[in-house]
Amino acid sequence: MSLRNELYFLYAGYGNFPDYGSAIYIAQMANPWTLTGEHHLLTAPTLPWEKQGGMAINEGPVTLHRNGRIFLVYSASTTWSEDYALGMLTMNEEADPLDPSSWQKSMQPVFRKSVENGVYATGHNSFTKSPDDQEDWIVYHALPSPGSDTSLRSTRIQKFGWNPDGPEYAVSIHPTSARRPYMCRKRSPAAFSAGRAGSFRDPTTKGSAFRVWVNGTSVGTHRGGYSSFSFDITPHVKEGANVVTVYAEDDVRSGSQPRGKQSERFHSHGCDYTRTTGIWQTVWLEQVPETYLADMKVVADPANACVHLEVKVSGNTAGAQLKASAFYEGKEVGEATAVVQGPCVKVTVPVSEVHLWEAGHGRLYDLKLSLERPDLTDADAVDSYFGLRTVRLDGLAFRINEKSVFQRLVLDQGFYPDGIYTAPTDEDLRNDIEISLGLGFNGARLHEKMFEPRFLYWADRLGYLVWGEHANWGLDITTPASLSRFLPEWLEGVERDYNHPAVIGWCPFNETWDRDGAKQDNEVLRIVYETTKRLDPTRP
Repeated sequence: MSLRNELYFLYAGYGNFPDYGSAIYIAQMANPWTLTGEHHLLTAPTLPWEKQGGMAINEGPVTLHRNGRIFLVYSASTTWSEDYALGMLTMNEEADPLDPSSWQKSMQPVFRKSVENGVYATGHNSFTKSPDDQEDWIVYHALPSPGSDTSLRSTRIQKFGWNPDGPEYAVSIHPTSARRPYMCRKRSPAAFSAGRAGSFRDPTTKGSAFRVWVNGTSVGTHRGGYSSFSFDITPHVKEGANVVTVYAEDDVRSGSQPRGKQSERFHSHGCDYTRTTGIWQTVWLEQVPETYLADMKVVADPANACVHLEVKVSGNTAGAQLKASAFYEGKEVGEATAVVQGPCVKVTVPVSEVHLWEAGHGRLYDLKLSLERPDLTDADAVDSYFGLRTVRLDGLAFRINEKSVFQRLVLDQGFYPDGIYTAPTDEDLRNDIEISLGLGFNGARLHEKMFEPRFLYWADRLGYLVWGEHANWGLDITTPASLSRFLPEWLEGVERDYNHPAVIGWCPFNETWDRDGAKQDNEVLRIVYETTKRLDPTRP
């Protein structure tokens, strides 16, 4: 505490057993790290509400300074007691803070449990201001019910005001339920035309079950909060503005839903962090021709100086031809065409120059795809890219382009201070990679989260090695029944990220073993491993 250019240290110290466990003390400081002078007892737990839970406690002093007075707020009783509450001492700012008689103690808690709101043990607090410095907020811990295990304590925050006597905290309020559904409505631009085919694309919405409506009409459902999905909404759009509604429901406590490092409790704990629900990656509306390029799979073949493409085409493909052109640093180095005879067309593009993608050198080719047909007045074209490289395990060696590469990887959790699960800007994604490279690492295991494709784009560009991983924590691995939700989402992610040269391997599970009396089912692991290898035999 700073007062009249002097520094003071306020703390909870062991008390006078068995009378009480801890009390609040003050000592003067010569500087922010050195105590000087005597320690002075300011308050001990003498009142009944300070002695709940089997021990008398005063702890956790914090201060507020307003209108010429100092307010010292502390926690009283035990943390596991439903009556854990906040008490307060008040002092005139002109008085001597080292003199216990300068402080007046409140005879009742100033902030306590609310039975009607289902909030208990409201202690262990701090204070903060709103970004504009106009509002005061109290941050505190609380339990959801009487007798709750302390592991269920969660962090709450609520605004408080002031009266002539000091802070007025109001009643503790109940937090939002962990299973509350998320719903978002957005209007499309007025220029969105109803005369062309269109699709709603949601790369990732965090939740376990989704429904999407356009102008009040259901257009589809999806399961899984880490894989991408899209819907053809052509029959449902109209000229001008359209309303798209997304509903997401998340239950990270179910045991059947992969949640990754998201906490299954109200608060973060251990290595489980803030929960996320709703939309956490980019959503867009895309207008496409009636016959369009829907998807593409790239298989690099540097040994034969070519790249093999499998392109999905949607719509009437009769008489259409696919043209694929490859460029390196602006120079055309390859071209091929193929007749489209169905929903999937395969074409091999030879390249006259081989530039290998490798760690630290994100050498990429630009790729242009176009549909051609005499009667196609609105032909589709797509710009993309690819890298030429091979990866394989060779005993203890990991070989990229047949060269043994030692992987110096970070464990990237994919949480951000300003966006939690969502990177605030594209620059944040790039910066994470550049910082890692600058520190001498050459890649990352993307831990317990299927990262956004834009991160993988920068990994491709910067030559950053990546192991893709699913957020398998929260999944019950004792029974194959859990695969009904996990496996489709995992395979969707593998298919989505298959073309990225930066992805050098897959890690569908993290830290699976027998624990808490439950034995893992090895059949679960075998099914996922073999299915993944069938879908992508090119990576370990």
